[in-house]
Amino acid sequence: MRTFFKFFIGLTFFIVLIVAGAIYLAIDDHAQTSQQHMLAPDSALHSKKALAHLYQQLSSNQPEKQITLSQQEMHAFSALANRAFPALTSEVLLSERGAYIALSYLLPLHEKYINATLRVLPSDNGLEISHVSIGDVRVSGKFAISIAQWFVNELVQPELGDKLVSVINDVSFTESTVILNAILDDNLLKKDNQSGLLVIIREYLGFSAQSNLANSYYQFLATEAMRYPKGSDLASIINVLFSEVKRKAQHLMPEQIRAHNKAATVALVNYFGDNRFQLLFGKLSPISRVNTVKRRVLKSSVSLQQRVDLQKHFIYSMALQLLSNEQASDAIGEFKEFLDANIGGSGFSFADLLADRAGTRLAMLITNPNVASLKVTEQLAVVTEQQLLPSIKGLAEGLHAEEFTQEYKHIRSKDYQNAVSKIDERLKGLALYQPSFGE
Repeated sequence: MRTFFKFFIGLTFFIVLIVAGAIYLAIDDHAQTSQQHMLAPDSALHSKKALAHLYQQLSSNQPEKQITLSQQEMHAFSALANRAFPALTSEVLLSERGAYIALSYLLPLHEKYINATLRVLPSDNGLEISHVSIGDVRVSGKFAISIAQWFVNELVQPELGDKLVSVINDVSFTESTVILNAILDDNLLKKDNQSGLLVIIREYLGFSAQSNLANSYYQFLATEAMRYPKGSDLASIINVLFSEVKRKAQHLMPEQIRAHNKAATVALVNYFGDNRFQLLFGKLSPISRVNTVKRRVLKSSVSLQQRVDLQKHFIYSMALQLLSNEQASDAIGEFKEFLDANIGGSGFSFADLLADRAGTRLAMLITNPNVASLKVTEQLAVVTEQQLLPSIKGLAEGLHAEEFTQEYKHIRSKDYQNAVSKIDERLKGLALYQPSFGE
């Protein structure tokens, strides 16, 4: 027994030593890559085209999907990823020999970085990676893929990692494009299949456990909304919804109140948002035909500061925050504005951006365990439009690509950062949002 105990202690020490050594070798003092590509009107347009093509391919009835991405589109995705996750910088370079991918991630402690590189090779037999380097640690591509498969299988769902790797049938490259041929397992795309990706995502985000509660608030909102005329203000509808949460909250624990607040928010974004939100938030019970007609009228007429577009920006940003994080929600709001800055769009609007950031902040408050849930409930039960969104007076709107570039250059410029800071100062001026700034 004593011999076994010594062996166990020695083995544990050896494993800890190996892991510590690997971490030491993986961490660097400097970033290997710098972000060369910024979110801007042209990159937003390239991202949109790539996403539209990707959606078209995945929605087709053909079992084999062909996905083509250009170098410009890869740069655009890099810019969007960096804006959504500022700690991550990336570079993807395409050639006939394959794709060279470099990533740097800024760790929160002591300005240390994790740098990674890999090269994806042309292959007619699935995904082939020549090698993966993380800091000074270098492993073969096959070993890296097998480790990734194991993690997904063990931590997400059994066999899911194997299925995801087997999706890629072959990969080919030209000087400036990558072409992926993929064969998707039908079960992965089925909306309500327990092994489907959408169900896995819902469970990971915690919406499956809340589906009954969110559905009850959705049904309540659909019924109560019948008494609101066309063109009502969003604050009054939020009042009635969170008054119901407040009524139920009297005998609930703080974490239960937070769950009710989140469920009511899911109901709100489902009511005013796209029907496809249910794919991620969970399927809701159908409402009556009369309620459906009323919902359609209110979706297109309910306003925030007498503007329907601000209501939509506010609601969709709440949804994005529930599904991601503050940086990603803000990045997608900027992405939409840069699309509008292109020809045919309404132009970049800092007023829209203010509504985006207000919706993001409200969803942050509702889901933050460090914020008093009952206080948020009570505030929303009586909130006014002026308390929900600051004045948009004086904010530039309708800026097209050339005007934006001339005035603000790019999103890293001091002029643009100052403009965004002024928006946040307006939000900080409202009592509702102050806790979301950590002050």
